[in-house]
Order: sequence, then C-alpha cells, then structure tokens
Amino acid sequence: VYFQFLIQMDLDLDHYSRMVSLMLILLEYYEMQTSLEWEKMELISHAAFFVEIGRMAYPFGDGADVIRKRAQAGGEMLRLNTSRNCTFFVDAASAICRDFYHKNDIKPESFEGEYAPFVQMCILAERLDTIYFGHAQYTASEYPHAVRMLKKMEPTIDSEIFKLLISAESEINKFYTNQRPKNW
Repeated sequence: VYFQFLIQMDLDLDHYSRMVSLMLILLEYYEMQTSLEWEKMELISHAAFFVEIGRMAYPFGDGADVIRKRAQAGGEMLRLNTSRNCTFFVDAASAICRDFYHKNDIKPESFEGEYAPFVQMCILAERLDTIYFGHAQYTASEYPHAVRMLKKMEPTIDSEIFKLLISAESEINKFYTNQRPKNW
C-alpha cells in the first residue's frame, strides 16, 4: 500500500531504495565497531524506506506541524504490525520514522535512545542522496564537499556517525557509480 502511495504521490521510489542501500553500507561500518547482527542490519536498512509513511495520513501541506504529525502517524502506522517476529523491525522503523523529522527542525533536539544512531544514519543517507546523487554530474571528488555540506546542515548528528560516512566513502562512491544510467 505504501509503495503504491509513493507512486501516486509521484515521489521518487529510487531515492528511498538508494537510502536503504546507503543505510546498509553505513551499518556495515557501524557493525565493525559494535558487532551488530547481519539480520538486524538488514532490517534497519529497510526501515529507511518507510521514513515517509506518515505522509499517507497527512499527504498535503508543509511546515513543522504537518511534519511532526506525519512523523507521529508514521510511527503509529508501523506499530500496527504486532507480529512477534517483527518486533525489532517495528521498534527500529517506528523510532526512525518518529525522529526523522528532527532534520527539518530549525533547532533540532539531540538524538537519544537505543535507535538514535540509526535515525542519524537515515538522516545522513537521505541528505547525502539528495545532495550527492541529486547533483546531475557528481563525481567521487565531490564526496568530501557533500560531507562538509552535511556537517553544516546537520550540526546535531554525532561526530561518530559522520566518521562512518567518511569511512564508507569508497563503498558509497562504488554504489553510486553503479546507479548511473547506462547511457550516461
């Protein structure tokens, strides 16, 4: 249903899919420091696809109030899945969805809780994809510039999370090189 909603709203499905891949890359580097299980990394990366699910409840409008309502609704929608097998995914995806709106706050609150690193990675994945892939002629040499822009845009993101972005540079560039249209 959400997939069809994104299509109907003319939102870029590829953007959300790239976010999933970027999250997985960042999580692989994060895992080196924390020994996060592979299954959990996969689930968390897929949670990035659902960051905008709250738009289904509030499809129109902008501004902080609408964004907060979307974040709240998205977290609640994800919690409708009560399967015991999906508990970790639901918890992680709900936290990411609920706290993702912080990226739009003028003075964002600090990120707290068990899923805070994943929320921050998701925000960076979304922003990086918008800046870096959105730039029609990105090159690997522009990656450091994109990271510097992100640091200015997201001052509340933990420096350790930014280090993941820097460490993953070659993998992210390899990923984006594979995303280029064949006729480019």
